[in-house]
Amino acid sequence: MSNREIIQEVVDVILENDVATGYCHNEDYLKVIVYLSDWKSCLEFQKPITPIRWKHGEIGPEADIDLSNFIRPERLSIKQKISDLWNNFFKLSKAKTQRLKINEEKIVEELMVKLSEMPLSEVYRLANSTFPMITTSTDDKLKLREFSNRYKHSHLKATLSFVEHG
Repeated sequence: MSNREIIQEVVDVILENDVATGYCHNEDYLKVIVYLSDWKSCLEFQKPITPIRWKHGEIGPEADIDLSNFIRPERLSIKQKISDLWNNFFKLSKAKTQRLKINEEKIVEELMVKLSEMPLSEVYRLANSTFPMITTSTDDKLKLREFSNRYKHSHLKATLSFVEHG
């Protein structure tokens, strides 16, 4: 798969697993989810899922690519309508295309389940509390693979979030 196709697949998995919040159509939130997915993948498999080059932005992780270009609802279809007293949510699915590796897709899906239970402000706080973010300054590059190796030997391990601890 090309770099753009990999990013598109990750965004599609995020959107199809975003049942409850609806936040994923917000580029900043989407950026945080992709960042956390890349970070978790580095911790578990020593490589990020996407080819995105990350940096420490003023308010959180920043991607070297505009992720809003990958929010393409036309790639998704409604699989299930979920209603409660006040809201309608839609479970989305996409046509089978070249998928991510199973372990990569699982990382994104599990992350979405955990994050769907959190308020938006907590999700942003979580991204900003990851090892790469707390050990760098604004505009520093976040080479996640290198940071995951440093993290494994760090005394900060015990203090960080569920993203780092599974």
